[in-house]
Amino acid sequence: MSSPSTPGPAGMNPGLRLAIRLIIAAIAVIALILPLTGAIIDFTKRVNTYETSETVDLPETMSELVVDASNARVRIVTTPGKTGSVSFHYRGSSAEDPAVSVDVSGGVTTVGLTGLGDSVLGGGNDRVTLTVEVPESQAQELDVTSTSNFARTSIDGTYRGIVAETNSGYLEADVVADSLRLQTSTGAVRASGSVGTADFDTQFGAVEIDDLSVAKKLTVDTDTGGVEARLGTRTLPTEGIDINGKTGAVELFVPEIVDVEDTEATGYRLSTRSTSGRVDIAIDEAPASAEVVIPITLDATSGSVSIAYR
Repeated sequence: MSSPSTPGPAGMNPGLRLAIRLIIAAIAVIALILPLTGAIIDFTKRVNTYETSETVDLPETMSELVVDASNARVRIVTTPGKTGSVSFHYRGSSAEDPAVSVDVSGGVTTVGLTGLGDSVLGGGNDRVTLTVEVPESQAQELDVTSTSNFARTSIDGTYRGIVAETNSGYLEADVVADSLRLQTSTGAVRASGSVGTADFDTQFGAVEIDDLSVAKKLTVDTDTGGVEARLGTRTLPTEGIDINGKTGAVELFVPEIVDVEDTEATGYRLSTRSTSGRVDIAIDEAPASAEVVIPITLDATSGSVSIAYR
């Protein structure tokens, strides 16, 4: 049921906002330092630490790119060049020879790593970075999937569709795409850019949306963690905004309709609820007679809900 559109504070308590950002920052830092911690632990057992690097070209034709690097720091970017590549750098003490693997089957290119242990703390994966460069002309028609166990993954550029998943870690995307999905069991996600549909899911962690324009649908689900979403001004999600936070604060900032570059909407239609928390609404709701509106549903089981203009 919609709550009354009474003026409220322009934003959430600064302490709650700071908490969301601290969660994201902490997880990002852990994603960087844990492999190093593993190296320190393993140093007491083995001292044959060494470094190795490798660069492998990507196929000239791809319809789908899958990056499966369990415990590496992954960066996927576009390049103006005509040839894509995968660059790999390893520092550690693996008993095997780590290397890049590129498999091509039916137009699907799968990039992975061989010769590394499965556990970050096991000594075989002390410090691994993987950079995938995709030609801009190729990326625009490319679906990209990235999977990992514990990692920091960042994706930049223009693609057709993007899916990034990690069990524990930090996912970041600054992209233009038809669809974007970021999912982590324990970790944080951050997104910006311009997309058709956006779907973010964390079981334990925080979601930060920073100046992201969505044309069709925005969906955010988090079991335990905060959500801070600031929408961009290029487009508005005509099919609606749906944010669910079971335990944690939900904060949404939307542009005023007159500031949006491309939209036929004349206002917002609100449905907000907090089972045990405060609800602050500081935007105008469209009149009942309005035909084209942006539906917004904000739901927090335990935590506060806030919506204001950006």
